[in-house]
Amino acid sequence: MIKIQALLMLKTYYLADSYRTIFNEKTRSSFEERV
Repeated sequence: MIKIQALLMLKTYYLADSYRTIFNEKTRSSFEERV
């Protein structure tokens, strides 16, 4: 049970991290377009 929860937490953290990276890339590119 604990192992499954740990895997879910890792998966969620990884997904959030990759999503944040993509979001930062989009924000940076749109910011550069404005400047």
